[in-house]
Amino acid sequence: MAGSRRTPSTAALAAASTTSTANSRSVVLATPTPNTVLQGLEEFGHNVYLTVANQISGAQANLAVLGEDLAAVFGISRETITNPGIYGNPTQNKQYYVPMADYVSAPLATVAMAYGQLTGTAPDLPGFTTAALDTESLVYPGYKIYRGVGTNWFVKWTDSYELLQDKNVRIITRSYYDDQQTKAINDLAAGLEDPTKVMIAAIKGPVDGQTGPGTKTVVVLGLDTTRNVVTINDPTQADGQGLEMSLDDFTQQWSSQRYQLVTAQQAASSSVPLPPPATKLVWSLPAPNEIGQALQAGLKNVAVLVVHQIEGLQANVGQLAEDLSYTFGINDPNIAPPSPESVEYGNYTKNYPYFVYQGNYPTCLIMATAAIIGQLRGGAMPADLGQQILDQATSTPSGVYPGESIFEPNGTGKNGLHWGTNSADAVKLLNMNGINADWTTYLKSQGDVAMDTMTSALNQNQGVIVALASNVIWNAYTRKYFDETRTEPGPNGVASDHSVVVISVDMTKKAVYINDSALQNGQGFPIPLDEFMKAWQYSNYSLITAEAAAT
Repeated sequence: MAGSRRTPSTAALAAASTTSTANSRSVVLATPTPNTVLQGLEEFGHNVYLTVANQISGAQANLAVLGEDLAAVFGISRETITNPGIYGNPTQNKQYYVPMADYVSAPLATVAMAYGQLTGTAPDLPGFTTAALDTESLVYPGYKIYRGVGTNWFVKWTDSYELLQDKNVRIITRSYYDDQQTKAINDLAAGLEDPTKVMIAAIKGPVDGQTGPGTKTVVVLGLDTTRNVVTINDPTQADGQGLEMSLDDFTQQWSSQRYQLVTAQQAASSSVPLPPPATKLVWSLPAPNEIGQALQAGLKNVAVLVVHQIEGLQANVGQLAEDLSYTFGINDPNIAPPSPESVEYGNYTKNYPYFVYQGNYPTCLIMATAAIIGQLRGGAMPADLGQQILDQATSTPSGVYPGESIFEPNGTGKNGLHWGTNSADAVKLLNMNGINADWTTYLKSQGDVAMDTMTSALNQNQGVIVALASNVIWNAYTRKYFDETRTEPGPNGVASDHSVVVISVDMTKKAVYINDSALQNGQGFPIPLDEFMKAWQYSNYSLITAEAAAT
């Protein structure tokens, strides 16, 4: 069952990975000192505690599943209550409005308004524009956040929020699932109640100069649940100052962006967690003509409920055996592939064969691209597919580096030619080979959202490429299995410098399995989940998801 899993100490793992054979030379055991005995007892007690804690965690997870199953059987859902009232101060804060210079740079107007509202000063759009022209983009490495008037490179929301962070503004970003609309509205209302915060929402709606609706960010000024009205400052519309929308229209436009909600607050302000909102249970009764179907579905759901509990018990027993093996020092130090009872996202067995070794060349992203093309085409992995994609990369103009190819064999980054491959160009290579692909990065606070997106893509049989810090994942492996640190970061410290294919995530084992082209034995390479997230964050959770284009 999925849950927060505690692991034994490094010392226990190191001791457990030491094995002996029948023909080993016998040795004389030294008499342990009192300190050694105490240390051993402390270690043993620590691992016994972990065993008990993991079993409690498993039981808690089972109870959570039981509650969800019962709710499904009886048609019960939980809604978050937002008490009727007026939240925010639109009358005062609509003064912090500034229209966009153009749609490409509209996010700069949004953050300028947000900063003006936070500081009680007039929005300084020229100042934010200048900063964007001078600040390196996180989304487009090697380029500035804004490339000037007349360009078609949109300022990314992620980059615009980084400009606020550069002004010592704390940024917290949340996204919500489709069934969490009431919680999203409640969190918006709670934020509007705090005068030290500015609430930014991502929506899709009318944009001046555009024939259809466009995605944009707006500052939410108020929520009136007595009139069901939301008030915003929308820089993309001439009448966007203090613009009132019906709550239904706002949530419809907001839902298309997964209810993305950004809280901006000056870092000097105290951040006090809000109390959990009140909730209520809602029971959906079937219509009279649906009672028969409801009874049939109810019986089926009861069966599912029982199966879920049996599966949970099986997982706990397996986890207990694993915990006891850690405690008594008899564990196998290797992370095995996902087992049938594992909670797995992706398909380890199916995706494992699609691998290309890069050798001593900076072609990790190109080889990952080739692996994804092979994976999505299916069938046997062509032996020369890596070379085919490399040839394409060296002969195709880059969409990021003017006058250069996607991959420059002699490029060093210091000789006038770029080094490696940009993710935007990897998407271009995928498109050239009949693959639809998206590249997304996330804020530092959005690790959970990035993981949800990745596991969802894996569950849909999509290909997944991530960028990460190589020394973090390699050291995670050697520390866990060999109690050694073997790979040091480069001269610039820990940084995102490598791309790999994710083939599976096993939530039961808390492991991520990758095909890593930098290693000759890099197929199915297991990384502890927590270490994977540490390595991934250095790229702002850079994620390429891909699927075969419809024919």
